[in-house]
Amino acid sequence: MKGSQTFRTVLTAALVASSCWAAFGCEKWRKKSNSDNDTPPSPVDLTPIEAGKSSVGILEIKVALRDNGYTLNIGGIPPGSTLECDIDDTPLVPCNDGGEFARPADGDHKITAVALKEGAVTAIGESAPFTILPGTGGTFDSENNPRNPLTVVTDDPALVNGMTVPMSKDFVARFKFANTPSCKAKMQCKYDSRSSPFWNDCDDSGKAFTVRKDIMAAGLQYLSVQAACDDQVGPILTMFWCGVPDDYKPMMLGAVQDGQGRHIVTLIKADDCPESQQRFQCATTAEGEFNLCPTGNVVDNPTAGYAVRLQCGDQTGPILTLAAPP
Repeated sequence: MKGSQTFRTVLTAALVASSCWAAFGCEKWRKKSNSDNDTPPSPVDLTPIEAGKSSVGILEIKVALRDNGYTLNIGGIPPGSTLECDIDDTPLVPCNDGGEFARPADGDHKITAVALKEGAVTAIGESAPFTILPGTGGTFDSENNPRNPLTVVTDDPALVNGMTVPMSKDFVARFKFANTPSCKAKMQCKYDSRSSPFWNDCDDSGKAFTVRKDIMAAGLQYLSVQAACDDQVGPILTMFWCGVPDDYKPMMLGAVQDGQGRHIVTLIKADDCPESQQRFQCATTAEGEFNLCPTGNVVDNPTAGYAVRLQCGDQTGPILTLAAPP
């Protein structure tokens, strides 16, 4: 996607009217021109575009470094817009105000973001540069030694942040101390505020937390673990995963039905495809010809066997067949 390049063009002093906001600005001008029968200015005005005069808003992006990562705070988001972010020119991914991310590699970094609504850019922004120094700013130092004696780590190499977890069975997350603490420490857990908004004692003598299948949530969820001993408090370890059905496949869709017989179709694992690249395709049957759904991800009173799938770039997800409404 060209969004990251667009940010840097817009947010530098060299941005001029001829850039037409890299890709989306020209198209927006053309739409206005066609409707109003305007003609382009001549000669081209080389005066840099000022944020206050642009129809595209400016996002305020602040990075708050934590012991084991950073929190992204984004202000100025236009109503109804979704966000996509990148760090250091990496591909755009969905993000949100208040999102927490893993500690980046040592060195200089910068976050950029774009707000989108119905496929159109509504605001853009870029954070101030920040630096991660070698051996600083993380739970572990440059020699991989924990900075805090109460540092907690996962005790299961199979547990990877962002992994998929079947919802039909209990899920157990295990953890341990990076080093043996010098005091009798106690671990506490908090599961995404679904079972309780407060810290609770972890189970299995404080070495694990079990998410029962009857409380396992669909989609993204978090488990936080922290150890304390007298007046000492360790850094918070946060693990996250995505609850999915047993037959989950990448870009798999799910649907909920409202009282009017409409099916709202969404990705089961939201980060399988950036929202700006999602194209929902429909067909009267799974074997039929697929075309863009007329109303996006909302299917109004489908007939029996109606099929929907997601196109993301050059990839196509599995077919979801919708049953006829009662």
